[in-house]
Amino acid sequence: MRYLPFSSSREDGTDLSILNVLDDGSRGSIRHFSFNQLNQWVSNYASFLNRRGVGKGERVCLYLPNSLELVVALFGNHLLGVITVPVNPLCTREELEFVAREAEISGIITAEDRPGFCERKLKLSLRQSDFWDAMTEQTTSFPENQEEDAGALLCFTSGTTARPKGVLIRHRNIRSNLKDLIETWGWTSEDSLLLSLPLFHVHGLGLGLHGWAMTGCRLAILNRFRPRRVVEELSSGEFTMFMGVPTMYRRIVDCYDWKLHDLSRLRLAITGSAGMPMELHGQCRKIFGQTLLERYGMTETFMNTSNTLTDRKPGSVGRPLPSVRIRLLDDQGQWIATRGEPGEVCVQGPNVFSGYWQDPETTRKSFIDGWFRTGDLGYLDEEGRLYLMGRVSVDFIKSGGNRIGAREVEEVLERHPSVQEVAVIGLPDHQLGEKVVAVVIARGELEATGEKSLSLEEDLLNHCRQHLASYKCPREIRFVSELPKNAMGKVQKNRLKAQ
Repeated sequence: MRYLPFSSSREDGTDLSILNVLDDGSRGSIRHFSFNQLNQWVSNYASFLNRRGVGKGERVCLYLPNSLELVVALFGNHLLGVITVPVNPLCTREELEFVAREAEISGIITAEDRPGFCERKLKLSLRQSDFWDAMTEQTTSFPENQEEDAGALLCFTSGTTARPKGVLIRHRNIRSNLKDLIETWGWTSEDSLLLSLPLFHVHGLGLGLHGWAMTGCRLAILNRFRPRRVVEELSSGEFTMFMGVPTMYRRIVDCYDWKLHDLSRLRLAITGSAGMPMELHGQCRKIFGQTLLERYGMTETFMNTSNTLTDRKPGSVGRPLPSVRIRLLDDQGQWIATRGEPGEVCVQGPNVFSGYWQDPETTRKSFIDGWFRTGDLGYLDEEGRLYLMGRVSVDFIKSGGNRIGAREVEEVLERHPSVQEVAVIGLPDHQLGEKVVAVVIARGELEATGEKSLSLEEDLLNHCRQHLASYKCPREIRFVSELPKNAMGKVQKNRLKAQ
């Protein structure tokens, strides 16, 4: 079964648009394509790889920005039975070579302005600028070589807590998960999705692109995220769906003009990949005319839980998807039966990957009784909704024998009007073991030293004392101009702790 439909789903033939956003955020060139055109190019690409000796089960790296070439190469790899290895186009040559070595790639497609690659002998090394010239031979049809249990994607984790690990995602993982999401979100061929997420990550690549292909909806891909451009496109009324991360929504709120823009015609605005502050939830509700629909997933499992169209509770990532089961594990390795008690989130279902790439020992440690240990800390309420509290290893602080969820402290500080962004970490303390430290980006101009900073620090500490038990309050607040983040907007707390 191909992901792409065999014929165009619309009379005007427009099913995919590639929108070039210029550096100043203005609208550049836009190109429109039908499924018929895409199917032809996908077949041509698969035939091209086959002629170069790249075969089923081999790995081809896509080191590309958001582009038509990436879309064609992804689904062409699927058609041939090749495993796609997506890589952040901004990563360094050293990082790229690490992935290439670990994945043992047979080929790479790279943008013209990216670092040269590579010393290892490959069957295919193709620049984006030569992509179309390479596929000169027309292929009327190409035999499908895709099996449900075969590998589709080999994604490497962001490395926020450890060395990046290869995650092998199979076609059955993608399809079963998307079937759940399509049903939960009421996603149909009549929808029109604006996608500005980076397409090297499972959020944009796995959910956005594959969801478009399976539903046959209309899709517009932005080559980069620019908040003003996104707001203007969504204000046009042409789109029914948008997917973003909290960092994107915050930037949308900051540039929104009530006199010029109207986003209330959007059917569904989805958020994930990081926690959504309650204050930002409220701002977005005013702008979008709806509560953002939060969902929870990760590279190893795709999507695990989601709020629904009719039941959205800010702060909760929703209930398990129809094919997914959730259990919580305490720090003694025992299953938690009591609602409201926090523990490590464990997942079981057809969405869960089989294991880490050529790393059976890490795979073994990541499962318990057949359940995948996500490393995320959370709790279930009486109605079965999941609430996340951070990472077990990074966002879980043990201070003076007390267990403290960093997310709880962050949510309190986010409610303070002078706090733009905050990350709470645990730092070594000779008396407590770990002390709670809040790293804050303040609103407006604020020097990290001086009288103003000191008075704000005391104000924030008093704010915490009003809303938190004393042992949960930060022992120290530090002010910074920015927080280290990965490409999906997640704060890299290990880097922050090292700083």
